[in-house]
Amino acid sequence: MLHVTPRQFGKLMVLGTKVTDNMGFNPATFPNPDPILSSLQSTCEELEILMGEAETGDHQKVQARNKKALEYYSMLQIERNYVNNVAQGDRAVILLSGFDACNDPLPLPVPDTPAIKRIDDGPLPLSAIILLINQSGPNIKKKRNVWYIVQMSTTLLVPESFETVLTKTNSRKLIIPGLVRLQEVFFRVAAMNTHGQSNWSACVSYVPR
Repeated sequence: MLHVTPRQFGKLMVLGTKVTDNMGFNPATFPNPDPILSSLQSTCEELEILMGEAETGDHQKVQARNKKALEYYSMLQIERNYVNNVAQGDRAVILLSGFDACNDPLPLPVPDTPAIKRIDDGPLPLSAIILLINQSGPNIKKKRNVWYIVQMSTTLLVPESFETVLTKTNSRKLIIPGLVRLQEVFFRVAAMNTHGQSNWSACVSYVPR
């Protein structure tokens, strides 16, 4: 667990900065951070700016801050999964990354893998809405604590080409805008909670018209 929520903005930034610094100081232990550390740093800087702007109380600026905080939180969750894969249970390695090491003897449950039911035209021109199959597994009962990550690519031949285009807590609002007319794209979705990230769903193609 990160021991912080997306709304604890100050604590979130402190943790993220600690992780970015610690992993940067130990490249031999963490050679291929995911996400890359420069992305973590730039997102943290963007969050800091939005936090300052949100102090005016403007609703749109508050919403922008909250959205960026959730994005940063999600990035740290993914980074923590990378650290766990590197550490393989070694507490010293986990602490070296800047994350806290959990003392729980048993692994905590992560969400079940989402399944894409279909992809329809979205509410905006050149947008798509991803519809998921309803799931009732024990690991997604508290749906308010689950985030959905949507990645997109223009090819299935290069797995590394998938990029995150959306992070949402509401699985019914997975809307992707700004697509290119007649350009086939491929989507996949993962679910994440405070205990980890699910596997990626099967990829589904969509052609904007």
